[in-house]
This record gives sequence, structure tokens and C-alpha cells, in this order.
Amino acid sequence: MGKRKTPAESITAAFGKAQKAAAAPRLPPLETACSLSVVPEQVAGDVGEVMQQYSQYCEHEKTWQSTLEQAAKQRSNRDGQAANTAAADPTGAASPEDCRDDARKAQDIGALWQGSAAYINRQLSLWAGSSTMLPMHLQQCLLHIALNQELHPDPLISVKAYQLLWVNLQRHPPAVPAAMAERQPPVLQTFEELWHPLHPKQTQRSKLTAKLGGTGFGAFQDLVSNAVLLVTGSSSGINSSSSNSSAPSQGKALVLLYLVQLLHSDCVARLAAFEQHMQLCQGPTQEQKALRQRALVLLQNSYLFRVMEADLSWKQSEGIPRGKAQVVRDLVQLVASGSDEKPAAAAAAIAALAVGQTSGIEGSTSTATDQQE
Repeated sequence: MGKRKTPAESITAAFGKAQKAAAAPRLPPLETACSLSVVPEQVAGDVGEVMQQYSQYCEHEKTWQSTLEQAAKQRSNRDGQAANTAAADPTGAASPEDCRDDARKAQDIGALWQGSAAYINRQLSLWAGSSTMLPMHLQQCLLHIALNQELHPDPLISVKAYQLLWVNLQRHPPAVPAAMAERQPPVLQTFEELWHPLHPKQTQRSKLTAKLGGTGFGAFQDLVSNAVLLVTGSSSGINSSSSNSSAPSQGKALVLLYLVQLLHSDCVARLAAFEQHMQLCQGPTQEQKALRQRALVLLQNSYLFRVMEADLSWKQSEGIPRGKAQVVRDLVQLVASGSDEKPAAAAAAIAALAVGQTSGIEGSTSTATDQQE
């Protein structure tokens, strides 16, 4: 056993360590979290009305879906009974006037539902692109509207919601470099109020989570699998219980487009900061090596790394790829799919995405949307 230090020696050693720590250079943090919570004056009084309209939008959605299901059932019954009823008793068939009444009622319900979405788009267009980021709950409203693209009588309502999200993302990217003195390691300013599948406010009970089919990596996986089904016409087969086992969703394609743009913006900023950090820490000393290792945190905090890290396995189950392995295969398949391989069912979704990418926020889509309003 070594000789036990006396109290005086222990105190002297502790002071020595403290002096070394004080003499060591204090490094700035790699990231600083920022918050933008001030509401612009022109919409401050309308936020409550926007949320009220969103509540009505959710209620009208239930009525609209019930109306569509009922109309489909009635059409099926009429088709199945039309021939027999017409032959046995021509007066027993549904009259054209009854059919027109049902169509008018459905049209009124659809207009009411879509009117709430149009109001939300119109009010938030005054906010998106301003010096203040849209709060999380308003981003979720727009995501919900975008997800319902195939249900809206006018699908451009959803494209408009996507455009507002995209403008908000361009104005307030998830990470930006802070101004630093020359030869100083870069520091990123990060904004956690942008929606992403791992956001703590993305709860399991939210309406948006139900639409997305989950949170975190599961939501990302579902969005990618849905895109494969849209583009190729065949499912990746990762989850037979997924919503992708039915018809693919064009609204989910819009949300995936936005999510990819978010991940790309975050990765570009972090990779640039990482490269600058590595260039400033190229020496052979232990301190320089520690700084290089420290820079890895910039990449590990990226949205993409965190989303993919949420799935813990690259393994396969019963010969069927799953998890990250399947997502990578699906993404490669999406990139490799040529336009001649896309079925007619995907053409509308691809066209909608093209509109969302190329149109300005006040561009051609506004005309059709304003007419609906």
C-alpha cells in the first residue's frame, strides 16, 4: 500500500489541481440554444382565433370523413341493388334529386372544413417569414393540414400549408453559426422550436402523432415507406400493420419533403462548423486531440443522427430487413426510381411536391386557395 497523504499534503494537492484548472483555457460551448417566442404585433390578437379555427378543423374533419364513408357505402348499396330494384320496382331506386341533395350536403361540409384550414393558412402567412419563428403548436397545425392533402376538396390547401412551413424553415434554420473572433472554434446557435419527430412536444396522444403513425424513428420510417409505395407502387413490407398497408398518402409525401429539407439544413450547418473546428485543431498535442474529439458532438446532436440513433438495431427479422437497414434501402430505392417507373397514382403527389418546391409563398397556388376561402 502507498503512503497515505497527510491532511496538509491533500490540501496542497487539491490547490495544485485547482490552479491547473484555472490556468487551462476556457473553451466556449459548441452550441447555444436560442428561443424566439415574441409574437408579431399583426397576428398577436389572432392566435387564439387560429387555435379555435384549428379545433373546428379537427371536428369538421371527423364529420367530413364520416360523410365520405357514408357516401361510399350508399354508392355501394345503390350499385349492388340498382339492377334488381330498377327491374322489380323502378320507383324504389334513389331519385336523382336525393342524390343531388346528398352531394350538396357533402359539398357544404367539405367547404366548411376546408374554410377553417384556409383561415389558418391566411393568418399564419402574416407570420411565416417574419423575424419570429412560428411556435411549435402552430407548426403542428400546418403539418396536420398538409397531411390531409388527399382528403381536401382542394389539395392546394395542403400545399399552401407546406409552403408556410418551408418559408418558416428558411427564415429560421435549425442551426446557424454565431459570429466569432478570428481563429476561434465555431459556435452554433440552435433553435429547438422547429418541429421534428423527436421533439419532446410531439407526444403519443397528439392528433399529429396519430396521423404520422408514431413518433421518433418510427414516424420517419413510416414516411419513407409511404413514399416508396407512392413512387414504386409496391410496399417495402417493413410493417404489415402500418398505415402504408392501405392506400399511400400524398400528404405524408409533403411532410417527408419538409422533414428532409429540415434534416438537410441542420446537417449542412453542422458539417460546416465541424470542418472549421477540425481545421483549427490540427496539432499533435493532447489538447488538440481532445478538441477534435469534442467536435464530434456537433454531429451527434444533429437531427438526422438523433433520429437514426433512436433505432438500435441493423438486424433482420425472419429474413425481412427492418429499422435503419430498411430505411436506407427505401431511400436508395427512392433515389434510383426513374420517372418512367412511377405509376399514375404517384403522378399527382410528385406534381404537388414540385409545386411546393418551385412556387413562391404568394405564387400560383395562392389563387386557387384564395378562391376556396
